[in-house]
Amino acid sequence: MSERAKSILLVSLVLLSLFLTYQLWFVQRPLEVLTGDSYEPIYFEEARPLAGVVAPSRAVLRWEGTIFQFKFGQRAYATLWDAVSDLLQRYSAADLSRMEDASLAAPPVLALTFQPPLPAGQGSVWLKDDVQRELKEVMLINNGESWRLELHTAAGEAFAGTISDIEALRMQKALESLDLSDAIPQRELNSEELSAALGLNIEVAAPIYVPDRPVQLEELVFKEEELDRELLVRTFFVDRSLVRVVTERDGSLIYTDGEKGLRLGSGLTYSHPQLEQSPATYTYLAALNSASRLLCYYGGWAENLRLESLLLQRKTGRRSEHYLACWQSYYQGKPIVGDTGARITFNDSGMVEYQRRLYEVAYSTSNTYAVQGYLEALRAALEQLMKNNPAYRETAQPLILEEMMLGYALNQDTLRCLPVWLIRISGLNLEIDARSLEGPEGVSP
Repeated sequence: MSERAKSILLVSLVLLSLFLTYQLWFVQRPLEVLTGDSYEPIYFEEARPLAGVVAPSRAVLRWEGTIFQFKFGQRAYATLWDAVSDLLQRYSAADLSRMEDASLAAPPVLALTFQPPLPAGQGSVWLKDDVQRELKEVMLINNGESWRLELHTAAGEAFAGTISDIEALRMQKALESLDLSDAIPQRELNSEELSAALGLNIEVAAPIYVPDRPVQLEELVFKEEELDRELLVRTFFVDRSLVRVVTERDGSLIYTDGEKGLRLGSGLTYSHPQLEQSPATYTYLAALNSASRLLCYYGGWAENLRLESLLLQRKTGRRSEHYLACWQSYYQGKPIVGDTGARITFNDSGMVEYQRRLYEVAYSTSNTYAVQGYLEALRAALEQLMKNNPAYRETAQPLILEEMMLGYALNQDTLRCLPVWLIRISGLNLEIDARSLEGPEGVSP
């Protein structure tokens, strides 16, 4: 090569180097060019509005001398909650007055209990012109001449206000539209009656309602929720080039970028330990919206899911704190228990942990089972309690009945769901097979 050609080549290389250096230092390339599709926001579904995040834990209706109880997943429950939600969205806090005596003068026609509490006031869709409150119970009372609204807060306050004739007519129409032909009448449990029947000192902590006539429940077969795995991975990891994949013996896949990890097998487990030390300064209302957004973005809000609890937790001896949101599946008003549900831990820095293992009904078998009565189930639960905790045999303190309801227990091996009595006594949870009155087999606590 001639000296002239070498000089031209050398000058060209120098000019190219200067041009590239200029591009790096002074020319900002568009973000979409740098990242391509890998940085495009990806999620399963939009976050739910607040009206779809919180729902009552139960609705108790007193109608024509009969008590009915409805829970999530039942048609009557949806009708009643829609009617009360609409009323609270239109109602003005100026029409409420504080109740000094919170005792009820008459049983409510309709009582809705909330766990977690219903956010009301500024920033909420309910009682928009009020200060922020957390409602644990909403009651509608009819004295024969007019309707009254009563609200009980988580802080122990009570408020009441009259309902206009127009709103009363709307509520009356909603109640009259209910089809109660297949609804099961309920009875409220009484401490004295239970103590006399069982020969023990039983104290009912809160109003508990159980079927007042024989009940038959079907056997169900479930199937595991199917999520788009590729979409899941893309929601958790922005840059896939940094992600390593490990295959476990059972076929589960572990994805990690060195900071956070995602395991996809039977359900999903996610953790981001570096975020644990951050605080959680959300208000309750903001925490509800954040929980909704996280669940919807990362897997979606399944149709049969209800938010069961939202708690602010602090770790002993540490400055870290977080919110824990838990969801439970229901089938026609009955909770599904076992190794199933969704749990999200989050704080100001984002999602720290996420466990999700959900199922949906595949079909109902032809098997139906006669459910043993509440008294027999409670007796069996007490025998189980005494057997596993002998100290309760000798205590003079009353046994506190905190909760009693019918549900379904999922057998992880067969994916069959069988009816069970779910009972909580003095802080201990007990599951009793609704047919044999024994503990269900193959069910994870």
